[in-house]
Amino acid sequence: MKKVIFYEQLELKSFVVLTKNEKQLVYQWRNNQKISKWMINQNKFSYTEHLRFIKKLAKDNNNFHWLVQNKIDKEYLGVCNLVNIDKKHKHCYLGIYVNPSLQNKGYGTDILKVLKHIAYNLLNIHTIKLEVFEHNSRAINFYKKNGFKKEGLLKDYILINNKWHNLLLMGHFPK
Repeated sequence: MKKVIFYEQLELKSFVVLTKNEKQLVYQWRNNQKISKWMINQNKFSYTEHLRFIKKLAKDNNNFHWLVQNKIDKEYLGVCNLVNIDKKHKHCYLGIYVNPSLQNKGYGTDILKVLKHIAYNLLNIHTIKLEVFEHNSRAINFYKKNGFKKEGLLKDYILINNKWHNLLLMGHFPK
């Protein structure tokens, strides 16, 4: 997979080629409560752990993580990934979060569009999956609006602060 992908007005930069400042930015966003509260793994990571994670990605052909930037004004829009890529069965999972200061401006839709393009056209994926907290109605509505369908419910699947949470499994197929 290319280290930098250009699509329409977006530039996706692989975590493995980020500058020091970009790595710090991703680290800050990842540990931002506005973002991390919706993640399955809500643990705070040290910067050393963050750098270790990025280093491992350099040898990983089944998990791709990108920092998304607007090509025109160079503003950092968010982070996205395609992970658990199964080349035999042609499916993967996606993840996405938008820069906390730019939420509700349509950038999530733009980022999701490029992820679909990469999955279907560059990786030859047949279906994209995602897991989202059942109580995250904002994200569920976003995914539905962008063509994802509910495929199942994982009951009492995630334990956070001694409380069980359900995950909704959603999927998308190319048109």
